[in-house]
Amino acid sequence: MHYLEHLVEKEEKGTITEAESRLLESFFSNEYQSAEWDGEQMGKKAAVSAEIYTQIKKRAHFTKSWTSYIKYAAAALVALTVGAGILLNAKINPKAITLSTAANIDSVKLVDGSTVYLAAHSSFRYPQHFTHNIRAVTLLKGNAFFKVAKDHKHPFIITSGAVITKVLGTSFYIGLNNDQVRVKVITGRVQVCWGKQMIFLKPTENLVFRPGEGLRKVQTQ
Repeated sequence: MHYLEHLVEKEEKGTITEAESRLLESFFSNEYQSAEWDGEQMGKKAAVSAEIYTQIKKRAHFTKSWTSYIKYAAAALVALTVGAGILLNAKINPKAITLSTAANIDSVKLVDGSTVYLAAHSSFRYPQHFTHNIRAVTLLKGNAFFKVAKDHKHPFIITSGAVITKVLGTSFYIGLNNDQVRVKVITGRVQVCWGKQMIFLKPTENLVFRPGEGLRKVQTQ
């Protein structure tokens, strides 16, 4: 199942999260429409868009309005593939593991070599195996330090509440308390997204997200 298809089906069932809903909205953003398409590496743009549309229709029944919606989504995803690095054949691994801590701290080494250090009273979900072109995990609550293994071909994407953080290989901290998210970069470069808003962080830079305020850089604490 394509990543876009997964989100659309969750939207249809009413099980989509706020962060996933915002990501789905971003697929329709004009922000990526001017992105350059590498035909040699990715295939013909029209063919890829048609394939996504065909695969989505095979697995779900949509009204006429939804059919038009999905056609546009397929075209938007082609552009987003270049602009945001979410690759076309990424799949969601259903065999996810949830690691939760009480008063203790814990750590887990992921299959790609990345290490996540989880603070007390925190919860983190990750797949047993990353599939195809994306390394997707979720910080459900609390605080975590990520030391991400470098892999320029497979972006590492963390969902934390309404915020999505994307890296290729770096170390950084994410805190999720209620609806507030804090990101602090130690090494490398991090891209943080909320809806159409996107901010890049460098080492020692700090960012906070609050509902109603969006993403905002703050002084390092």
